[in-house]
Amino acid sequence: MKYEWFNIGKIEIWIDPELYYPKKNGNPHYKIQLLVTTKKWFRIFSKIDVCIESLIEVDKLRPLQSYRNFEAQNKIDIRHDYFSYADSIAIKAYIEDIDTWRYHKFAKENIPIKDVLSTYMWIRTQPKERYNREGKLKIFFGNDTYNLTMLQKKRTTYTYNNRDIRALKIGFILPGKYFKKVPTGYVFLSDDFNRLLLKVEINMTLGSFVFDLKTIEKIKY
Repeated sequence: MKYEWFNIGKIEIWIDPELYYPKKNGNPHYKIQLLVTTKKWFRIFSKIDVCIESLIEVDKLRPLQSYRNFEAQNKIDIRHDYFSYADSIAIKAYIEDIDTWRYHKFAKENIPIKDVLSTYMWIRTQPKERYNREGKLKIFFGNDTYNLTMLQKKRTTYTYNNRDIRALKIGFILPGKYFKKVPTGYVFLSDDFNRLLLKVEINMTLGSFVFDLKTIEKIKY
C-alpha cells in the first residue's frame, strides 16, 4: 500500500477455503476477511488498523452479515451489519461504541446493494463481456449507501513475479468530496480464469493511494 512514493502499510485479503452454511438460510457462503495495517513509522501521522469480515452467498454474491473493526488515531469504531432480502432489502446495523441498533430499508431495484467485500467478489466474477459496458453498484458502508460506477475495461499488461501478464484495466467512479473527478481510480484484474486482483489505484484530492499485489498463498490440506 503506497501513498504517492511512500510505502505506508499493507493490505491482506483472506478467503476461507471451506464454505460456511449459516443457520439463517443454509446456503453455502464464502467467508472473506480484509486487513489493513499502517507501518510503524507512518503511525506518527496516522495509525490505522482495519478488519472487515463478511459472509457472502456463493450463488448470488450478496452479503449475509458483515463485521467491521476500524481503529484510527486511538478511536475505535466496531459495527455489525445483518442483511435480509425479501420484497425489499433490510439492513440491521449494530454500532458498538454507542451501543445502538440502526435499521435501514431499501427498495429492490436492478442496481444491487453490496458490502465492501461482496463488491470485490462481484467485480472478480463477472463474465468478460460485462466489462464492455458501464455498470453501477450500491455499497453499504458506515450506515449509508454509496454509488459506485464501473467504467469500460481496457486491456493492458502487469508485471508480477518478474513477468508480464495480460490484465484488464477497469476505471471506477466514487462519489464524495475526498475523491478527484472522473475517473476516481482503476482496478487491474488478470485477464484469465482466476481474475486475480493485481492492482488498485485511488485518486484522492490530496494525493493517490496504490495497492500492488505482492504474494498469493494457497492453503494446502
